[in-house]
Amino acid sequence: LYMQEQPTAHSEHNSPMSSCKVNLVGQCLGRFDLVEQIGEGVSGSVYRALDISSRKSFAVKCLYPSKSSSGDNKPVRKLAERLAHEAYLHSLVHDHPHVLTLHQYGAFNGIHYIAFDLCAGGTLFDVIMSPWFWKREDRVREAILQVLDAVKHCHSRGIAHRDIKPQNILVSSDWKHYYLADFGHASQHLQSESIGVGSHHFKSPGALSPLFRIALRYLRA
Repeated sequence: LYMQEQPTAHSEHNSPMSSCKVNLVGQCLGRFDLVEQIGEGVSGSVYRALDISSRKSFAVKCLYPSKSSSGDNKPVRKLAERLAHEAYLHSLVHDHPHVLTLHQYGAFNGIHYIAFDLCAGGTLFDVIMSPWFWKREDRVREAILQVLDAVKHCHSRGIAHRDIKPQNILVSSDWKHYYLADFGHASQHLQSESIGVGSHHFKSPGALSPLFRIALRYLRA
Protein backbone atom coordinates (compact mmCIF):
# COMPACT_ATOMS: atom_id res chain seq x y z
CA LEU A 1 0.00 0.00 0.00
CA TYR A 2 2.98 2.34 0.39
CA MET A 3 4.26 4.20 -2.64
CA GLN A 4 7.28 6.56 -2.60
CA GLU A 5 6.92 8.24 -5.97
CA GLN A 6 9.09 10.71 -7.86
CA PRO A 7 7.86 13.85 -9.66
CA THR A 8 6.74 13.36 -13.25
CA ALA A 9 5.90 15.68 -16.09
CA HIS A 10 2.24 15.40 -15.11
CA SER A 11 2.93 17.24 -11.83
CA GLU A 12 2.36 20.95 -12.13
CA HIS A 13 4.66 21.90 -9.23
CA ASN A 14 8.08 20.27 -8.98
CA SER A 15 9.53 22.48 -6.24
CA PRO A 16 9.00 22.10 -2.51
CA MET A 17 6.30 24.30 -1.00
CA SER A 18 6.28 26.12 2.35
CA SER A 19 4.49 24.58 5.31
CA CYS A 20 1.18 26.42 5.38
CA LYS A 21 -2.44 25.95 4.45
CA VAL A 22 -2.35 25.61 0.68
CA ASN A 23 -4.88 24.40 -1.85
CA LEU A 24 -3.40 21.54 -3.86
CA VAL A 25 -6.16 21.38 -6.51
CA GLY A 26 -4.54 20.88 -9.90
CA GLN A 27 -1.56 18.95 -8.57
CA CYS A 28 -0.96 15.27 -9.19
CA LEU A 29 0.22 12.91 -6.46
CA GLY A 30 1.47 9.95 -8.44
CA ARG A 31 -1.61 8.42 -10.07
CA PHE A 32 -4.04 10.76 -8.30
CA ASP A 33 -5.03 14.05 -9.91
CA LEU A 34 -6.50 16.36 -7.23
CA VAL A 35 -9.59 18.01 -8.71
CA GLU A 36 -11.61 19.37 -5.77
CA GLN A 37 -11.07 20.16 -2.09
CA ILE A 38 -13.80 18.50 -0.01
CA GLY A 39 -12.44 18.94 3.53
CA GLU A 40 -9.88 20.93 5.50
CA GLY A 41 -8.16 20.56 8.87
CA VAL A 42 -5.33 22.00 10.92
CA SER A 43 -2.63 19.79 9.43
CA GLY A 44 -4.02 18.94 6.01
CA SER A 45 -6.90 18.69 3.56
CA VAL A 46 -9.02 16.07 1.83
CA TYR A 47 -9.54 16.14 -1.93
CA ARG A 48 -11.62 14.38 -4.51
CA ALA A 49 -9.09 12.92 -6.90
CA LEU A 50 -9.17 11.09 -10.21
CA ASP A 51 -7.00 8.10 -11.00
CA ILE A 52 -5.18 9.25 -14.14
CA SER A 53 -5.51 5.78 -15.69
CA SER A 54 -8.99 4.58 -14.74
CA ARG A 55 -10.57 8.05 -14.18
CA LYS A 56 -12.21 6.60 -11.07
CA SER A 57 -12.77 9.02 -8.18
CA PHE A 58 -11.04 8.62 -4.80
CA ALA A 59 -10.73 10.64 -1.62
CA VAL A 60 -7.13 11.68 -0.90
CA LYS A 61 -6.10 12.97 2.53
CA CYS A 62 -2.96 15.14 2.28
CA LEU A 63 -0.71 16.74 4.85
CA TYR A 64 0.32 20.29 4.11
CA PRO A 65 3.80 20.14 2.52
CA SER A 66 6.94 20.81 4.55
CA LYS A 67 9.14 23.89 4.25
CA SER A 68 12.23 21.95 3.34
CA SER A 69 12.87 19.20 0.82
CA SER A 70 15.54 17.82 3.18
CA GLY A 71 12.84 16.85 5.69
CA ASP A 72 14.33 18.79 8.64
CA ASN A 73 11.01 20.37 9.62
CA LYS A 74 10.39 18.51 12.89
CA PRO A 75 6.65 19.31 13.36
CA VAL A 76 5.82 18.24 9.81
CA ARG A 77 7.96 15.11 10.16
CA LYS A 78 6.04 14.23 13.34
CA LEU A 79 2.73 14.63 11.49
CA ALA A 80 4.03 12.45 8.65
CA GLU A 81 4.92 9.73 11.16
CA ARG A 82 1.41 9.92 12.63
CA LEU A 83 -0.13 9.68 9.16
CA ALA A 84 2.00 6.63 8.38
CA HIS A 85 0.88 5.03 11.66
CA GLU A 86 -2.76 5.84 10.84
CA ALA A 87 -2.38 4.23 7.40
CA TYR A 88 -0.75 1.13 8.90
CA LEU A 89 -3.50 0.54 11.48
CA HIS A 90 -6.22 1.27 8.92
CA SER A 91 -4.65 -1.23 6.51
CA LEU A 92 -5.03 -3.98 9.14
CA VAL A 93 -8.83 -3.67 9.20
CA HIS A 94 -9.96 -2.20 5.88
CA ASP A 95 -10.98 -5.58 4.47
CA HIS A 96 -14.33 -5.32 6.27
CA PRO A 97 -17.41 -4.19 4.26
CA HIS A 98 -18.13 -1.39 6.77
CA VAL A 99 -14.60 -0.07 7.21
CA LEU A 100 -13.57 2.50 4.61
CA THR A 101 -11.26 0.90 2.04
CA LEU A 102 -7.70 2.27 2.00
CA HIS A 103 -6.02 2.09 -1.42
CA GLN A 104 -2.61 3.69 -0.96
CA TYR A 105 -0.34 5.52 1.43
CA GLY A 106 2.58 7.40 -0.01
CA ALA A 107 4.74 10.51 -0.33
CA PHE A 108 5.05 12.51 -3.52
CA ASN A 109 7.21 15.61 -3.94
CA GLY A 110 7.23 16.19 -0.17
CA ILE A 111 3.49 15.67 0.31
CA HIS A 112 2.34 12.69 2.40
CA TYR A 113 -1.09 11.30 1.57
CA ILE A 114 -3.57 8.45 1.98
CA ALA A 115 -6.05 7.46 -0.75
CA PHE A 116 -9.44 5.98 0.17
CA ASP A 117 -12.75 5.11 -1.42
CA LEU A 118 -14.79 8.24 -2.06
CA CYS A 119 -18.14 8.24 -0.21
CA ALA A 120 -20.51 10.61 -1.98
CA GLY A 121 -23.14 10.54 0.77
CA GLY A 122 -21.18 12.63 3.26
CA THR A 123 -21.07 11.57 6.92
CA LEU A 124 -23.43 10.07 9.45
CA PHE A 125 -23.71 13.56 10.95
CA ASP A 126 -25.24 14.78 7.66
CA VAL A 127 -27.74 11.91 7.78
CA ILE A 128 -28.65 12.63 11.41
CA MET A 129 -29.28 16.29 10.60
CA SER A 130 -31.65 15.31 7.76
CA PRO A 131 -35.16 13.75 7.99
CA TRP A 132 -33.77 10.37 6.85
CA PHE A 133 -34.00 8.73 10.31
CA TRP A 134 -37.24 10.43 11.34
CA LYS A 135 -39.70 7.77 12.52
CA ARG A 136 -37.62 5.10 10.73
CA GLU A 137 -36.30 2.78 13.42
CA ASP A 138 -35.36 0.27 10.73
CA ARG A 139 -32.90 2.74 9.19
CA VAL A 140 -31.46 3.71 12.56
CA ARG A 141 -31.07 0.06 13.52
CA GLU A 142 -29.32 -0.81 10.27
CA ALA A 143 -26.87 2.09 10.62
CA ILE A 144 -26.03 1.15 14.22
CA LEU A 145 -25.54 -2.52 13.35
CA GLN A 146 -23.21 -1.70 10.46
CA VAL A 147 -21.06 0.53 12.66
CA LEU A 148 -21.01 -2.05 15.47
CA ASP A 149 -19.94 -4.74 13.00
CA ALA A 150 -17.05 -2.51 11.91
CA VAL A 151 -15.99 -1.80 15.50
CA LYS A 152 -16.19 -5.51 16.40
CA HIS A 153 -13.98 -6.30 13.40
CA CYS A 154 -11.41 -3.72 14.51
CA HIS A 155 -11.37 -5.13 18.04
CA SER A 156 -10.92 -8.66 16.68
CA ARG A 157 -7.75 -7.41 14.96
CA GLY A 158 -6.50 -5.71 18.13
CA ILE A 159 -7.31 -2.15 17.00
CA ALA A 160 -9.15 0.39 19.16
CA HIS A 161 -10.45 3.30 17.06
CA ARG A 162 -10.75 5.79 19.98
CA ASP A 163 -12.52 8.52 17.99
CA ILE A 164 -15.89 7.11 16.96
CA LYS A 165 -18.31 9.93 16.17
CA PRO A 166 -20.84 10.69 13.39
CA GLN A 167 -18.29 12.79 11.47
CA ASN A 168 -15.93 9.78 11.24
CA ILE A 169 -18.54 7.49 9.74
CA LEU A 170 -18.87 7.99 5.99
CA VAL A 171 -21.98 7.15 4.00
CA SER A 172 -22.74 5.87 0.50
CA SER A 173 -24.65 8.06 -1.93
CA ASP A 174 -27.93 6.23 -1.21
CA TRP A 175 -27.42 6.57 2.59
CA LYS A 176 -27.76 2.82 3.09
CA HIS A 177 -24.14 1.83 3.69
CA TYR A 178 -21.93 3.16 6.48
CA TYR A 179 -18.14 3.04 6.73
CA LEU A 180 -15.90 3.59 9.77
CA ALA A 181 -13.11 6.00 8.84
CA ASP A 182 -10.27 8.16 10.25
CA PHE A 183 -7.93 5.98 12.28
CA GLY A 184 -5.77 8.93 13.35
CA HIS A 185 -6.31 8.21 17.07
CA ALA A 186 -6.37 4.41 16.78
CA SER A 187 -4.17 2.24 18.98
CA GLN A 188 -3.02 -1.37 19.31
CA HIS A 189 -2.34 -1.05 23.05
CA LEU A 190 -4.59 -3.07 25.33
CA GLN A 191 -4.25 -0.40 28.01
CA SER A 192 -3.57 3.29 27.65
CA GLU A 193 -2.92 6.11 30.09
CA SER A 194 -3.53 8.78 27.45
CA ILE A 195 -5.86 11.55 28.55
CA GLY A 196 -7.87 13.65 26.15
CA VAL A 197 -7.65 11.36 23.11
CA GLY A 198 -10.50 11.77 20.65
CA SER A 199 -13.17 14.43 20.14
CA HIS A 200 -14.39 16.25 23.23
CA HIS A 201 -18.15 15.77 22.84
CA PHE A 202 -17.80 12.03 22.17
CA LYS A 203 -15.23 10.98 24.78
CA SER A 204 -15.89 8.59 27.61
CA PRO A 205 -15.82 10.14 31.11
CA GLY A 206 -12.55 8.36 31.81
CA ALA A 207 -10.80 9.95 28.85
CA LEU A 208 -11.90 13.43 29.97
CA SER A 209 -10.65 13.38 33.55
CA PRO A 210 -7.09 13.48 34.95
CA LEU A 211 -8.50 11.21 37.68
CA PHE A 212 -8.34 8.45 35.06
CA ARG A 213 -4.56 8.19 35.49
CA ILE A 214 -4.88 8.15 39.28
CA ALA A 215 -7.48 5.37 39.08
CA LEU A 216 -5.17 3.29 36.87
CA ARG A 217 -2.35 3.59 39.38
CA TYR A 218 -4.68 2.61 42.20
CA LEU A 219 -5.94 -0.47 40.35
CA ARG A 220 -2.38 -1.58 39.57
CA ALA A 221 -1.17 -1.13 43.15
